[in-house]
Parts: sequence; structure tokens; C-alpha cells
Amino acid sequence: MFKKTHFCFIISIISIPCISTFILTLAIMSEVSLFNYKYFMPIFITICIVYMNICICYLYFLLKSYFKKLASATTQNKVFKSELYFYKQLNQSQTELSAIKHDLKNQYLLLLGLACHDDTANIKRYLENALDSLKHNDNYYTEDYLLNFLINDKKNLADQHHINFQAKVFLSKHSRLDSDILAILLGNLIDNAINALNRLPADQEKKINILIKQANHNLLIELTNQFDIREVTARKHRESAGIGIKNIKKIVHDHNGIYRQWITSDIFHTSILLFDIYSSSDISA
Repeated sequence: MFKKTHFCFIISIISIPCISTFILTLAIMSEVSLFNYKYFMPIFITICIVYMNICICYLYFLLKSYFKKLASATTQNKVFKSELYFYKQLNQSQTELSAIKHDLKNQYLLLLGLACHDDTANIKRYLENALDSLKHNDNYYTEDYLLNFLINDKKNLADQHHINFQAKVFLSKHSRLDSDILAILLGNLIDNAINALNRLPADQEKKINILIKQANHNLLIELTNQFDIREVTARKHRESAGIGIKNIKKIVHDHNGIYRQWITSDIFHTSILLFDIYSSSDISA
């Protein structure tokens, strides 16, 4: 099947310039009276033009099918990478949890030894240090542990780049939308915002605000971030060529949703609305 398609593609590509040259040659020969069958000229030219249009239509549908498969493969690859990343992080978390349990055992033995010698000063200092370390725990945004993990991961990434990251999540636990689809949407949106903020001067305020809200049966995602207004032209190019934006728009389109973006001053706004994501039981719950 592939060889047949490849052969037809080559024939179509070669046929168009060959037939164009043939038509041009016939026209020249007709003008200089080297061709005595002028009655057949319109028939020959019509047949050639029809054949060329068939070739062009074939190439169009072939390329359309190719790019559709490419977009699907790109999306699947993105999903696979996000799932692989999650499982790697999950495995790392399990490893860290085992290490924490081992450390806790040693810490309890140390506290027991200090208590046996009535060394309350060192016990107090040790417990204060332990409490300070607990201040760096992840935030709790939602009951969906996958979404909670993703948002915390993006927040940690934003913190590394000195970006103020604020997220508000108001969702039911269950929805008809697969977690990996939501991960692609949020992951790409937040990554784009972080990249835009990283291009700003170091002394400028950098902030991301994201709202994820269940509105009746629908899902609303709103994100705002600062950006360099001089990048408006370059941003349009990135939006038309960037895989991340294309994946977002494709997912929104596949779920019959609405994707909007606009600019106010130096703030870039993105809004996504997906319809009929939650059932009535989820709302009542």
C-alpha cells in the first residue's frame, strides 16, 4: 500500500511539469503553424488541464492526510512523554519516600538517645530544624492527584525562574476529560507563559495567574502573564508554527470548545472553555 501511494505521488509530481511543458509546446507550434491539426488542439489542452487538476487534487488530499497523521502522531508523542515523565516522577517519589522512612528511623533513635540523657536543648534545636524543613512541602490545589502533581511541578519550575506563580483550582474529583488531555493543555499553557516571562528583563515583575474552574457541566481555564509587547509580531509567528499552541488548539477543537487570547497593556490573556466535561452527579457531589 505504501509503495503504491509512493508511486502515485511520484507520478503526480512528475506529470504536472511535463504536461505544462507539453501544453506550452503545442501552443507554440500552433502559433508558428507547425501543427496542422488545430481542430484537436482544444481537446488536447482540455484533457491535459483536467489531468493536471486531478494530479493537484490528489496531491492536496495526500498532503492533507499526511499532515493529519503527523499532527496525531505529535499529540500522541506529547501524551506519551507526559505520561513517561509522570511515572518517572512517581518512581522518584517512591524512592524518596523509602529514604525518608529510613531517615525517620535514625532520627527517632537520635531523639531517643537525647531524651535518655535529658538533653532538652539539643532536642528542641533538632525539632525546630525539622519543622523548618516541612515548610517546603507541595501545595494542595485539588483532589485530582495527577493535576495536583502537575501544578506543583510547574510551580517549582516557576520558582526556579523567580516567577510568582498563583493557581486557583475549583474542580470536582471526576470528569469526562482524560487526565493526560488536561495535562497537555495546562502543561503547554504554563510552559508558554514561563518562556515569555523568561524573555523579560531580570528586574521586571514576573507573575503567572491561572484559574481552573468548573462552571456547571463545563471546564474553564484562564491564564494571564506579563510579556514583552515588542514580541507581538514574533508571538504571532510562534503561535502559527509552535507545536504546543497547535496541540492546545487541536484539543480544544476536538472537544468542541472555545479558545481565546487577547492582550491588555503588557498582559497576555488566554481563555479556554470546554463544554459538557462534568456530569450532573459530579456537580451535585
